[in-house]
Amino acid sequence: MGEYEETLKEIKKTEGSVPRIIKAIPKEVVAHEWAIIKKFTFEESKIPAKYRELIELAAAISARDPYIIHEQIAYVKSIGVTDEEIKEVAYLCSLILRIGILYHGMDYDLDTFKKEIKELLEE
Repeated sequence: MGEYEETLKEIKKTEGSVPRIIKAIPKEVVAHEWAIIKKFTFEESKIPAKYRELIELAAAISARDPYIIHEQIAYVKSIGVTDEEIKEVAYLCSLILRIGILYHGMDYDLDTFKKEIKELLEE
């Protein structure tokens, strides 16, 4: 059995099935992609699992990706994240995006902004 087939077997063992998207990417990159997904999704890292999943949800919301939003909401609920926590993540995403829009809309000078943040944090 080749590396591709072995990787699919491992994915099925880990996730219960092989997502169709995995079969849609070039065979020669599947093992590499799976190694990254596995490390940062299923193994221990410096960020606790719940926080990682909420970060992924925030990224999906910010990217406005309906596929990943749906997947992440289903997944975070399966690990005990509450509807209130999901709402808070969505609100924080909207807040950050709105603040960024304001700065861009006002053509606010980035160097001035960096100086203000530095001064604020030094107080």
